[in-house]
Amino acid sequence: MTSFPPAGNPLDTLLVDTATSVTGLSGRFTQHEFEAALQHHMAAGKLVPQLQPLMLREAAQGLARKWIRRRRPKRDKDGNVLYHPECVFQLGGGNRVWMAQATPADGTAAALLSSLNRSGVNRADDKLQIYIHQRQLVFRQYPHLRVWDEAERLVFGYVDSRLPFVDAEDDEFEIL
Repeated sequence: MTSFPPAGNPLDTLLVDTATSVTGLSGRFTQHEFEAALQHHMAAGKLVPQLQPLMLREAAQGLARKWIRRRRPKRDKDGNVLYHPECVFQLGGGNRVWMAQATPADGTAAALLSSLNRSGVNRADDKLQIYIHQRQLVFRQYPHLRVWDEAERLVFGYVDSRLPFVDAEDDEFEIL
């Protein structure tokens, strides 16, 4: 199994260690096993004191994001957006508004944010598709390569480094 360099912060270290603990020999693990192991570790009271506020913040952020996702206007089976006064528009910059109190300007802001997010997701996916396609070509050209790490190191020259985005705000990107 792959070993990873030390993470950048105690919370990331806990997450990497927990994910590694549920990873099989094939390098695979399930979200369910990962979450269960993390929950067990948290419930066992083994968290160092500096992790407790970080875990509370992450839990609060995750719960808030999930709640907001569930409150977005939904489409019915015919593709019509369904109004409900308890749905929430995302306006950008962390701002939200209940649909019942949304102004026409709020609707415009929510639509603009939705378009920007969709095109951002499409661009990121395009880059991922190109990246994967390039690597798949390498696997066909070099059939002795078995796993991604071999291709990255031997053909593309990857050298061990710290994750460039561990502490970035990339995961804060709002998706409507």
